[in-house]
Amino acid sequence: MVPGLHVGQQSAHVWVVAARGFSGLFNRAMLVLIDGRLVYNLLFGGVWWDVQDPPLEDIERIEVIRGPGGTLWGANAVNGVINIITKDSSKTQGAMVSTSAGVNEGYSARVRYGGEGGDKLTYRIYGTSNYWLPSVNASGVDNYDAWSISQGGMRLDWNASQNDTITFDGQGYSGRTRDALPVFSPVAPPALVNISSIMKGGHVLGRWRHKFNDRSTTDLLGYCDWTFRSEEGFLEPRNVCDVEFQHNYSFTDHQTLTWGGAVLTTKATEQNTFTTNFVPTAQQDTVYSTFLQYDIDLVPNRLRIIAGSKFEHNSSAGFEYQPQIRAVWTPNKSHNLWAAVSRVVRTPTTSERNLRLQIAEVSAAPPTFLQFTGDPGVKAE
Repeated sequence: MVPGLHVGQQSAHVWVVAARGFSGLFNRAMLVLIDGRLVYNLLFGGVWWDVQDPPLEDIERIEVIRGPGGTLWGANAVNGVINIITKDSSKTQGAMVSTSAGVNEGYSARVRYGGEGGDKLTYRIYGTSNYWLPSVNASGVDNYDAWSISQGGMRLDWNASQNDTITFDGQGYSGRTRDALPVFSPVAPPALVNISSIMKGGHVLGRWRHKFNDRSTTDLLGYCDWTFRSEEGFLEPRNVCDVEFQHNYSFTDHQTLTWGGAVLTTKATEQNTFTTNFVPTAQQDTVYSTFLQYDIDLVPNRLRIIAGSKFEHNSSAGFEYQPQIRAVWTPNKSHNLWAAVSRVVRTPTTSERNLRLQIAEVSAAPPTFLQFTGDPGVKAE
């Protein structure tokens, strides 16, 4: 429903979500987060949408930014940002059971219970299970791409004081996908094989919001995310941990300064096969960043200027800066005119730097194998 945003489904469990026409299977230019937790995958530069399944009833809102968002969000927010924000547990009290079934869709079930622990603590516990039917081709034949996932989790919200709110969120999931993929080796001809993939993972997240006064607030966020995915010729266990701090300060009703910083580290150990291998197999990156943004209403309710920059150092890609300046003019209640100049960065993925990929040319006799080799020295885009 968002103008300029394209959502397409390629198979039963593969989606393409992109902004402004920059659409592709690996959408490396769209940053996606859930409650501030990064779900953008640094292996290939995209999102495993088949493991992002927050209960729809628990979603507060979805923020969509079209265009560069690097100043606040950092690298890889090139063509847009999608931030999914879930509800406070105080808004999901009581019991809920939801089920659905659809032709050419699948089956789903969700169970949730929300309660209170005194006057200041609320919580919710939930579990979901989904099975999506395989897609079919033009002849009505099963494409062998069904998908299933089960997950469970909980959230706690504690109003520790009049000025302090603490949130804890945790979740785990396990699922499987099916695909028909070409499989080959040096001693056997290529063949189209039906395979099953395993995916599992989880996260823990903590957040502390503090209000000094009506003009000054801080937000401290920390989380760790674990993922594991295994399919034919590919296995990746990845751990991501992140700590972020943000301070908002309003000088007047028309001038606001936002600044902060973050440290993110990600580590993965890839599995080497004849088809895919990584050099080195163990990958670890650490990103240090800080940002500053100034927002001023030059003419109240008419002309607004936003300017700032993000500064990042990536252990693999080096130092980058991402400045921007935006102006919004509102001549009347029915019209807005805006302009922006931005510098935004997409960092190289692990695959672009370290992957060696073997592909068979099946039309040749005997089969010819092509090798694509990553460049460890590739620079940010």
